[in-house]
Order: sequence, then C-alpha cells, then structure tokens
Amino acid sequence: MNHEWVFVIQIENRGAQVKDNGDKTVAMRGPPVTVTPGGDSRLVDDEIVAEFVSRQKDLLEYLENLVLDIEVNQTDADLPDLMRFFHTLKGESALLGMEGISRLAHVTEDMLQRDHLADCVDRILGVKDWLALEFARMTGEDEGPGPVGDMIDALEHGPRAAAAAPPDRDPDAHYDLNLLELDVDMLHDFIAEAGEHLDAAEGRLLTLEADPGDEEAINAVFRCFHTIKGVAGFVEMEHIKVLAHKAENLLARARKGELRLQGIPMDLTFASVDMLKRLCEDVTAGMAGDGRLSRRDELSALIERLSAACGETGVAEGAAPAGETAVPPAGTAAAAGSGASGLVILPKARRAETSTGDPATPGRTAARDPAPAVADGGPTGEPQRPGTVQRRDAVRVDAERLDLLVETIGELVIAEAMVSQNREIRTLESMDLARHLGRLDKICRELQQIGMSLRMVPVRPIFQKMARLVRDLAKKSGRSIEFTTSGEDTELDKSVVDNIGDPLVHMLRNSVDHGIESDPAERLAAGKTAAGNIELRAFHRGGCIVIEVEDDGRGLDRDAILAKAVERGLVGEGAQLSEQEIFDLIFEPGFSTASEVTDVSGRGVGMDVVRRNIEKLRGSVDIVSEMGRGSVFSCILPLTLAIIEGMVFLTGGERYIIPTLNVVRLVRPDAEHYATVMTRGELLRFEGQIIPLIRLYEIFGVADARASLDDAVVIVVESEGRRVGLLADELIGQQQIVIKSLGDQVQATEGLAGGAIMSDGNVALILDIAGLVKVAHDEKIAANSEAGGRS
Repeated sequence: MNHEWVFVIQIENRGAQVKDNGDKTVAMRGPPVTVTPGGDSRLVDDEIVAEFVSRQKDLLEYLENLVLDIEVNQTDADLPDLMRFFHTLKGESALLGMEGISRLAHVTEDMLQRDHLADCVDRILGVKDWLALEFARMTGEDEGPGPVGDMIDALEHGPRAAAAAPPDRDPDAHYDLNLLELDVDMLHDFIAEAGEHLDAAEGRLLTLEADPGDEEAINAVFRCFHTIKGVAGFVEMEHIKVLAHKAENLLARARKGELRLQGIPMDLTFASVDMLKRLCEDVTAGMAGDGRLSRRDELSALIERLSAACGETGVAEGAAPAGETAVPPAGTAAAAGSGASGLVILPKARRAETSTGDPATPGRTAARDPAPAVADGGPTGEPQRPGTVQRRDAVRVDAERLDLLVETIGELVIAEAMVSQNREIRTLESMDLARHLGRLDKICRELQQIGMSLRMVPVRPIFQKMARLVRDLAKKSGRSIEFTTSGEDTELDKSVVDNIGDPLVHMLRNSVDHGIESDPAERLAAGKTAAGNIELRAFHRGGCIVIEVEDDGRGLDRDAILAKAVERGLVGEGAQLSEQEIFDLIFEPGFSTASEVTDVSGRGVGMDVVRRNIEKLRGSVDIVSEMGRGSVFSCILPLTLAIIEGMVFLTGGERYIIPTLNVVRLVRPDAEHYATVMTRGELLRFEGQIIPLIRLYEIFGVADARASLDDAVVIVVESEGRRVGLLADELIGQQQIVIKSLGDQVQATEGLAGGAIMSDGNVALILDIAGLVKVAHDEKIAANSEAGGRS
C-alpha cells in the first residue's frame, strides 16, 4: 500500500521545527508551508531555501574533514556519522523539493552500506564537490556541476567520482575577465582565506622535508589545495583552480604512497604554493587597478610539470612512471641526499639530543610546533571528535575600520580624561558624580584594553615565512642548517608584525651567509655539530616583546669591523671603543666586512635596514657576539604603537613624555658626580658608568628652564644598552598616553617620536629616546676619533 508522506512546518515566534518522521529535528524560519515529495518546489519560501543552502556549505566542510580523517585513520568508526549526514540531507532536500540532491544522497547511503568504506573515499569527496557546485549554482556563484545522473552512475557502478566532475576550463580564459564585474567582496574574502591556507601548507611542507612519510602533514597540505581549488571555482578564478587541482593531484599520489615528497615533487609543491601566492597578489592588484589580471607565462609551464609528475602527460624528471611506486627502499633516502644541502627545523629537545660529531641529514625539513591546518569542526551541537580542533566563530573586519575603531577609542580616553580632570568638575563635592566618573574611567580603560587586543596578532605567520626563507638560503649557499623557532604564539600589534619581516630577513640572511661556517669540517674541528644551528624566538620582557636571532657560527670579528670602520673614515685610527660600540658600527649604511658580494648578502645594506626599520617601530636592536661561538641579534619592540605608558615632566613650562620602558632611574646628582670634558661635553657618573648629560632645554630651545643641577632632576634613560641623563625641571607623574602622529615638518625633528593630547587639552611631545641616545653616542665616537687622531 502506497502512502503519501506529508511534512508540516509549524511556526513559532522563536523559530520553527521540521519533523522528518521522528528521524531528525531541524530548526528553520519562514511562513507556514506544506510540501509533498515530488511537489512544486515553488511553494517553499525563498528564505527557507537560502537558510538551508547556507547551512549546507558549513556542513560540507564538516563532511570533507570527516572523510579525510576516515582515510587517515583507516577505520569505520565514523561510518554512522557519514550515514547520518546523508540521511539528513536526503530528508531535508526532499522536503524542499530538491529531488536531484535527495536522490544523490539516497544513492550515497546505498553505496556506504554496499561497499567498503575505504573504497568510497574518493567517490564521497566527488559527491561533496558536486554538492558544493550545486549549492553555488543556487546562490548564483557558479554555473553548476554536471548532470546529477552522471554522478549517480559513478556511485552505482564504482568508477572514481572524480571522473564525473566537470573538466577544467581553459586556464587562460581568466585574462579576459574584468574582476570589477565580479563579486569584489567575495574575492577579497577568498584571497584572505587562500593566504591563510597557503601559509599553513608551507608550514606543513617544511615538516615534510624532514619526514616525507608524515601522513598527517601530507593530509593537511592536500586539504589546503583542495579547499583553494573548490573556492576558486566559486569565484571564477579558473587559473587558480586549475593550479590548485594539479597540486592536489600530486599530493593525492603522495597520500597513496605512489611517490615520496622529496626532490623534484617537493620542489614542485613549494613552487605551487609560491605561484598561488603570486596569483592571489595579482588578483588583489587587479581589484585595486583596472580589474585586469597580469599574464604569467610561467603558470602554464608549472601546470605541465605538475601534470607530468602525476603521470598525466608523461613522466617528469625524478618522478615515478604512472602506475609504479616512487617510494625508495629503506635506507636509500639519506644516501640519495648526501650530496645536497638544506634545512632541518628542529625543536629544542632534538637539538639537545644531537651528537656533537653527527652531521645533519641534508635536504630535510621538520617544523617545530608547525602552524595548524585549517580548523576542523562539525555542525552545531556535534560532539568534538578526538584529533579535531574546536571551531570558533570569526568575523572578518576591514583593517581600516579596525584602525578607526582604535583611534576613536583613543579619542574617547582623551575626552574622558579632560572631563574627569576639569577644574570646575573637580571642585564639585558630589559623591554620586565622583562615583560615576570613576565608573566612566574604568569603562574607558577596559574599552581601551579591548581595542588594543583587537590589533594583537601572533608572530607565527612571519616566523613560518622565515623558516621557508632559511630553507631556500641553505640550499642556495650549500649549507646544512638546523633551524629552531619558539614563541610563535607571542602576540604583537599587527602594524608591528607587518613591519618586522624585512629586518628578520636581513638578520637571517647574515646568519646563514656570514655567521654559519660553509665547511662542516671547520665546525667539527671547533667542537660543533656539522650542521649549523639558527634559532628564531620571541618572548616577553619587561612590558615589551623581544625577537632574537641566534646562530652558533663564527661570531663577529671585532678587529675586522674596527679596521673596516677606520678604512671608511667612520672612526679615527687608534680610537678607543667598547665592544658594543664596535658592534654598532655594522649598522652604518653600506658597512660590510664581506670580501665577496653574493646574491644573498655582502653589499652592506642589510643591517642598516634592520636598525632603521626597527627604530621606526620605536624599538631597538642589541648584539651579543663571541668570536668562534656565535651571535645573538635582539630586536626589542613595543607591544603596540597606539598607546604607551609614559612619564610626564616639565622643562621651562613645556611638558614632555618619556616612555617608561626607557627610564632607568631619577636622580639628583651632586657636584662630585658631575664633570665637564672639553672633547666630550658634560658627563655624569652613574652606577660605575660615565654617561653623557643632555640639557633638553638646549635641544628644543625652551626658555626659563632650570639650568642648575641643584634645582633640576636628571632622568637616566637607556636605549640599545646605552645610557644618557636628561636634565629636566621636575617630574609631573606617570600615565597612559595615546600617541598622535606629528606633521611631516615636526616629525623630522631629531629627538621627537610623536605627540599626545593631555587632559587639559594641551599638547605634550613624546621624546625619541633612541634618537637622543644616538646623538650622544655619535658625539662620543667623534670625540674619541679626534682624540685618537691627535695621539
């Protein structure tokens, strides 16, 4: 007896419930509708369909992660979850009149019950891809997949579902597109997400260089390419889709054990990541310009090489022929790479275990605490499975809006301070007013902290890029290097993170090309490991962030640096300089002791860029080096560039601010601690050191300032390990300061870093301590050089 199933949607104020014969309850919204299977889908409200499609996009990502986990773990434990997914999809799509999707889900259920789960993986992924394209068609984002009948035939008869997927379009067709005619917002989101996926893939590839058999890493890289391929198709970036698809095919062979990601296959995968990044940059540039994409002729060549490596158009050099294994016999991998050089990225624990005399296996890469793959997660309410990451909701916000929000919060803090410290208000004796003002102050400070936290990002992405840089430099220079990173989750202001890339690149270039010895025998003779060690780390210290680059190479040669400085006329013959002052000479523009200029370093422009860029961030650079043992370059950076904790003081009626991080101590020196030297100016004795004394009223031309040490106060400040004393009239107090940029003319004034609006509405100037210390330091070197020349 045939029965006609009737589904009824009952609407309540807080939503509705769809009951599918007691099997599943799904919350939905919309007007009352009665639908019968095979009925007219036009009876279904558009809002209900839109919500259904929106939910399915997230559920398809869950499905993909579930299938990939099944393949990795080789278990049927998740089969009930798969059955439940397709059973629910079958019922809900039938309810909405989507007969094709309902039939496909039903056939997939039958396949899961009929075939071994391991044999269904590719076909399920094919179903997922088909559904993604179909849902994209419904929302107008894509022209849709092939006929559902072809997909169903593939499931019923067993061939690879990939064969039922629509063929790749012409990858050159994208040059005829006008990006500005597409959904620009969606393109921006795609580029941002693709960048995250590519960074994650690059980190996993560095892991795979050390352990080509790491299935989890292979799976993560495969997933990155697979996701980019799918979304690129939605946004009509066919050239990106084709390249990601070819790279995905290469990773698919590695997942099945048909080849190892070593040598040419690994280089091709890295090249694919690099090319995809450049293609994404082209899209960004096109959207900012005339909407056209730049032609990249090398794209076709890379696609052909990937096809050859996958056995699609022949056999690439170094790749196994189609159908044959490319996995080398045990014990041959190290021998094959014995003549190469490369990078090994190791955790500290492995570093400690490395024997002094054992050379590192070249050509390998292992990542310490690699960047996690894209977070997996199931649908709402789905229990978290072992080995997955709890999914978190996130909203993408334009950086300019975020900056505007933080700036507005800063203005609110200033306005609150002006109100709270207004003389007329402070004279009012009202307990309620005082309580409300206190509450307002607390809220403003909390809002300020929240605003600052919105700009904080981890340094992990930039550290990951540096790992790739060291890998490439190691191969180019013929050195074996163990590269260690730590503190990747340390957070900094986004504007700081965006600007530390260049300094780190130059420091690491110098460590690889000048620091680490090129001859392993030289290292072994010195009692070191054959492979050089470079560590990049980040950590908190005293309210700021320190990023250090340490190597165990030759160290800095003091005599060579000093000789080069004398040769260039930077210091006089016989000048008496401390070790720190000698090391600081390498930051001079064009300074280099290298006897040979290479394409890596040696032109003398690197360390100058390091100091200049770090000082722009109100940071400093410090060097510790021991000849024959290695060097440590430390970049000390502020947590944020928007707000500082500052000490406010008066000089001649004008207020100035010193960042508290630079303040060592306030002193009132007596006559016996003060001296004047003809060639070096005024000096103070402080804690066993002789430091320069700077009279601020002379530098800034302030009248009516206190000139006598008996009436004034000396603020001892420090930058880059050097100290000076600043003479001021009196200290007012300490407070948080919202930094304001000065105009171009004022900003160029030496010794000034910015300004701040005080509670009375007047402006106070923020001192650039690094600049003031540098002035005193340069005068000292000049005096020493002059004295050395006379002697």
